[in-house]
Amino acid sequence: MLLSTRASPHLPLRRLIHRCVMSATDISAYKETFARRMAMAGIKPHHRIAVGVSGGPDSMALCALSAGWKYDGSVKKNDMSGIVDGLLGIVVDHRLRPESSDEAKLVQDRVHTMGVRCQIVCCDWPDGRPKQGHLQEAAREMRYQLFVDLCMKQQFSILLIAHHADDQAELLVLRLSRNSGVMGLAGMAFVSQLFPHLISPNQGVLLVRPMLEFSKHDIYKICEGSNLEWVEDPTNKSMLFARNRIRSSLTSLSSCSFWSEVQSLISACRQTRAYVDKVCRELISQSLTISEFGYATIDLEKLNPTEIDDLCLSQYMTTVVQFIAQRHRPVRGRSSRLLMDYTRGMPCKSSLTVAGCNLSPVPGSKGRKIVVSFSVDSLDSSKNASTLYNCLSDFHFEESRLHTETGDIISELNLRSNLLELSLLQQEEQNRFSSSKEAKTSKNELHERTSEGALSVHLEPGHACYFMNRFLVTYGVNYSTSNKNVDHHCQFCQASGERKVAIRHMVDADWLFLARVSRSHYIEKGVDPGTFNKSEVEFNDYMVLSAAKALEALRFIPASARRALPVVVNNQDLILSVPSVGFRCCPCINVKADFRPRVPLGGGYNSYL
Repeated sequence: MLLSTRASPHLPLRRLIHRCVMSATDISAYKETFARRMAMAGIKPHHRIAVGVSGGPDSMALCALSAGWKYDGSVKKNDMSGIVDGLLGIVVDHRLRPESSDEAKLVQDRVHTMGVRCQIVCCDWPDGRPKQGHLQEAAREMRYQLFVDLCMKQQFSILLIAHHADDQAELLVLRLSRNSGVMGLAGMAFVSQLFPHLISPNQGVLLVRPMLEFSKHDIYKICEGSNLEWVEDPTNKSMLFARNRIRSSLTSLSSCSFWSEVQSLISACRQTRAYVDKVCRELISQSLTISEFGYATIDLEKLNPTEIDDLCLSQYMTTVVQFIAQRHRPVRGRSSRLLMDYTRGMPCKSSLTVAGCNLSPVPGSKGRKIVVSFSVDSLDSSKNASTLYNCLSDFHFEESRLHTETGDIISELNLRSNLLELSLLQQEEQNRFSSSKEAKTSKNELHERTSEGALSVHLEPGHACYFMNRFLVTYGVNYSTSNKNVDHHCQFCQASGERKVAIRHMVDADWLFLARVSRSHYIEKGVDPGTFNKSEVEFNDYMVLSAAKALEALRFIPASARRALPVVVNNQDLILSVPSVGFRCCPCINVKADFRPRVPLGGGYNSYL
């Protein structure tokens, strides 16, 4: 391959540009392989497709193949601009080096010359530059977040990434060095789903890696045959990063037999993973129930954990825990072993808190059923707890605006059976909310609860928030009501005062407060709600009835799961609404909370073909 290397007039000397001076390579075989892989992923030329572009040879080759594939598929170019319809290149400016903005602009110009519309998105580091040891990982997470945000905003349901066979080999060695198991050694999925903060069934961006069959040598051949220019990121040569050290070491082991053996090992691990995932899906459909209140119930008799091998049981428990906690990192090591030992200890008599979840026996089940609920205590100790709360100003949830191309692709491939539908049927447990052991507490004491650790997010009428990556909470104020017999005046209501409210998770004193309200029988008006030192002070009829209904619903929700429910309070931390169980202090308050996990059970569709 003939290359010319010259310094860029726009960039520092340490950043080099490479350009193929002649197009002597026939890349028709690469185009055919690319088209075959796209067909395997269920993608057709008319689909709207985004491509992650760094400016290196990998992503530039991917841009060229994608544009040619669309054009060969009869997708037209704009007569004026020469841009291929339905194809978008995304360049991420990480802003970690002074010259990154100039480099991003240069890459954008190059992508435009290939007939591909290109947009630059910039990273914003609110906590400052990531630490050196976590730089690459932090940059990767930020990059994918920006990819998904832009894809959803501009209605691109497919994102192509330029990972290739050499990247898979590097990842294999990296994970081997970290004692990864077979599931991790399967490497990167050929197709997977990325989910934004708000989803409806089958929504999300389909992430596809169509170049996993190509080696780095193949990539250079494609660039040569397409007469492409590219830039080399200097951080890819830095020995400060483990992946770069692995890449350097693998370069000296470039014999055909070595690479063949590596690919065979990866293939075997992928087949094992496909089998384990299949078993896991079957076990989930047989033994797991998901409640609309955000917790799961495992029927241990149906699961029969003592008869399941470690690999399948570990994946089963990992899948459940990751879903309930909406945890992105897999459960490994000691945590995985604790989960398996606890599950196999049937009948379960104790509780376990691990990986952001609390596991406890279902009352009345004699330890043969366990509840898996989100542990709010994990928020307190998490350094990133604040990132779990996302305010969505001016949010309007309209199904018609959400594209369905991802779901159409999966359905067309008849792979929908691999997706586990979220069950919103509440599991009827025998857990009863008992008021027989209520503490003799004054109303003043009930409202002097400490909310330390009960992290909250503020919300204004007409806005919504995505609470803890789990509940979609919408808030409004209804100033008029058709029921004129209802006393609208409420000492707690914010309709006539401060309209901003706070949302936090439930604390123990909240359901004790509801029990107190439900036993009230008469009203004494004109009393400051912040002073409850008079035992004769009671609440309005609407509030009493609403609390009684909410209390009835709480009787069927395990105590550990109640603590993860959203609660709406005013600036004095007085309860305005517990929307999941239907409580509100006044008909003026209109709050809804839907259990809508960001990532569905099982992580969505994935393929390791």
